[in-house]
Amino acid sequence: MTSLARILKPSWWAYHWQYRNPLHFWWQYLNTRRFPDDINSIDDLVAYGKQHNILGFNRECIRAYIIWKLHQHFGCSAFVETGTLYGSTAAYVQRVFKTPVFTSEINPTYSLVSKINLLWASGIRKFLSNSPDFLRRVCEPSAIGDRPMFYLDAHWYDYLPLTDELDTIGKQCPKGIIVIDDFFNPRHPGFQYDTYGDIRIDSDFVNNNLGTSRDDFFVYYPSYSPDQDPTGKGIGFGVVLMGLGDLPPKTFPFELLMKAQW
Repeated sequence: MTSLARILKPSWWAYHWQYRNPLHFWWQYLNTRRFPDDINSIDDLVAYGKQHNILGFNRECIRAYIIWKLHQHFGCSAFVETGTLYGSTAAYVQRVFKTPVFTSEINPTYSLVSKINLLWASGIRKFLSNSPDFLRRVCEPSAIGDRPMFYLDAHWYDYLPLTDELDTIGKQCPKGIIVIDDFFNPRHPGFQYDTYGDIRIDSDFVNNNLGTSRDDFFVYYPSYSPDQDPTGKGIGFGVVLMGLGDLPPKTFPFELLMKAQW
């Protein structure tokens, strides 16, 4: 398809209006609000998600709420993201979590677009870098504090950086939460996940890599089904608690996560 034919397609304009339009981005950002205090069940979350757009986290309401509550419950000191893309998740976290944000992007085009989108968002440090080098640079208490939350979403290209990312985090951060995007869910295989050759992003992958440097971690994935989220994206994710103990039992929304078994 020629460049002219691509530009003339309505989908091309829709995509760029959605993701590469700073005015549209800022309209969504300014209309982003924290979750209300009266959410007590997954039904409440679904109802909320049908009425409110989520700027970040693949626009998935249930995922965003769980991660927000994890950040609150464990008193995380910063949010560290690999794979900025257009800056949607970084902007959402800055707006809702009220925490310092560090984010890296390896693609110069995406990095430029995200810097424009995030131009007026304070408290976000943006890096043009591969993710392992970025993490080696910022994984210091003086930069991200002693209880950071990581959101690893840089696994797009032929090289899977998760091995080096987990190695750096495991060795340089005594405590923290790691959220991994595109994660295989054995209970609900309908969640979308990534593979790289014969490597699948799952709990065994985390255990085989993070487990080389420490054993004080637990891995969780959603216990709800992918079709319950009002966005319908159904992209899998995993949560790793590192040096923080276990999740409180029978507590909403943490009951929406189940522990992986090896």
